[in-house]
Amino acid sequence: MYKPIHSLAELQDYLADATHVAFDFETSPTDSYRTEPKAALEPHKSQIVGMSFSIAEGDAVYLPIAHRNGEDSVALNLRTTELWDYLTDFFIDPAVTKIAHNLAFESAFLYKHGIVIQGMKFHAISIPPDKAQYLETRKFQINEIARIFGVPPHMVGDLEKSSFNNIEHQSIEFVRYTLQPWVCRWEQAMLNSLLSEKEQSEYFIKFNLDALLRGDKKSRMDSYSVGVQNGIYSPNECRKFEDENPIPAEEGGDSYFVNSQIKSLKKAAFGDENKE
Repeated sequence: MYKPIHSLAELQDYLADATHVAFDFETSPTDSYRTEPKAALEPHKSQIVGMSFSIAEGDAVYLPIAHRNGEDSVALNLRTTELWDYLTDFFIDPAVTKIAHNLAFESAFLYKHGIVIQGMKFHAISIPPDKAQYLETRKFQINEIARIFGVPPHMVGDLEKSSFNNIEHQSIEFVRYTLQPWVCRWEQAMLNSLLSEKEQSEYFIKFNLDALLRGDKKSRMDSYSVGVQNGIYSPNECRKFEDENPIPAEEGGDSYFVNSQIKSLKKAAFGDENKE
């Protein structure tokens, strides 16, 4: 609650023994900038209407300087040379600590009138980024977006918890649990929309996701080795997977091989019955 004062003597009595004073300005646009909606927020386009001062919590006064009385008349109120002389001495007195919420505006406004405030104290009212946990919040946002779309964090640039071991498995899970359900829907929709019932008995539509499921070089070579040794793949089939040129058929490129040491349990236990 502000207590209005209407004389210089009242203001001088109020601020006489103050060591810390909070102040604020009420401004309005000058006649040249009255049509601009935010002119009152710019010191060089505004004029003083009133000032408020507070020396303690719950104790404040308001000083009207250029309030309108009626529609056309402007009461000068306390707009006197004596008032500004006193305010100049007050604002340049370093013994009195000045406090303002928007000190940048107030100081710029007074500077326009040739007054440089002394005894100012600057206190940041913002929260430091580390205490506000902005970085933690941004990290959470990345994981939240990845979670919504079913994408592993490393695929959107978050490698904090990724390693060479788990990235491959996360990529496989992305294909299996995120892409595969959509791919199945697309395959079924295309099958029903593009092929007749007769054609559906002869043809099918399938997206090849093998390239997304390829493991590292060593894993692929181990898999090919097992496949070739057990007659599952020919050498050329494995080379085709790796986009390599085929081995000539006469050199065994299209042949299938089995391990000669592999035998059934019966033969391992009782031997070959046909052997003399």
